[in-house]
Amino acid sequence: MNKNVLRIMIILVITFLTGMYILKFAFPEEFVMVITLDSICKIGTFVDENLWLHIILGTLTSFITYWLYTCAAAHKPRLGWLRAILTLIISVSVQITYYYVDPTLSNALSVCAMLALPAMAGAPMKSTALIFCTHYAAQYLSLKIRSLPLYLTSVNYATILLMGLECYFWLLLFYFYYNYKGEKKNG
Repeated sequence: MNKNVLRIMIILVITFLTGMYILKFAFPEEFVMVITLDSICKIGTFVDENLWLHIILGTLTSFITYWLYTCAAAHKPRLGWLRAILTLIISVSVQITYYYVDPTLSNALSVCAMLALPAMAGAPMKSTALIFCTHYAAQYLSLKIRSLPLYLTSVNYATILLMGLECYFWLLLFYFYYNYKGEKKNG
C-alpha cells in the first residue's frame, strides 16, 4: 500500500477517534440519542431475536477484530490462508461457546486467542502487549464514559456495536501504523 495513503488513513482514524471521544465525553445524551434511533434499535432488536443471525454477525465482528489485531501485532498487511482459516475457526468457537456453553468461558477463550494468534504469526511481544492493552482499555472506556449505559433506552446488538465502534478504529489505527512503519522501512 502506498505510504501516503497509509499516512492519510492514520490521520483520518485519529480524527475519528478524537471526535468520538469528544462526543462521548462532552455530549453523552446526544451520542446516545443518535445510537438509539428507532431504525438502529429495530435492526438491533431484529438481530437479537434471531439467534443464528446474531451468531453469524458476532462471528464476523470477532473475525474482523482478530484479523486486524493479528495483522497489526505481526506488522503484516494480511494473514496467510492458513492463519485466516484458523482465525475464522477461533471466531466461530468463541461465538458458539458464548451462546451454547458459558459466556465467561467464551471471554477466557477470546483472551487466549488474542495472545495465541499473534504469537503464531511471529508478532513481537511488545506490539502484542501494546495492542492488547489498548484494545481492552478502549472496550472498557467505550461503555463506561460518563455513565453512557444509564442513558440507553434500548440495549441490543446494534447499539452495543456502535457504543464500542472506537475499539475497531483503534485496531485499524494500529494496523495502518505498523504497516506504514513497515512501508517506510522497505521504501
